Amino acid sequence: MLLDPSTSSSGSEPDYVAPFVDSAPARQVNIRFGERLQGLRLQRGLTDQELATRMVMPVDHLIDLESGRRSASIVDLEGFSQAFKISISELLQGL
Repeated sequence: MLLDPSTSSSGSEPDYVAPFVDSAPARQVNIRFGERLQGLRLQRGLTDQELATRMVMPVDHLIDLESGRRSASIVDLEGFSQAFKISISELLQGL
């Protein structure tokens, strides 16, 4: 478990710090994944609404993923790999 070296609000134990979640490297990965996702969608001639419907997800969620504002979950990755008929490793290639 990663710990923040500062003390918690109670002054006792240090607080847990989620690794990598809100860091510059994580944002860059999100941006690169979003670009990859958008490129795959456009290669297949799909609109964001069409892909979101296939994925059974709100179009706003897809737009957030493509813009890098949100991280994809493992469920998202599995759905995209099925929708694009590629493996998850191919989906993440080059990130």
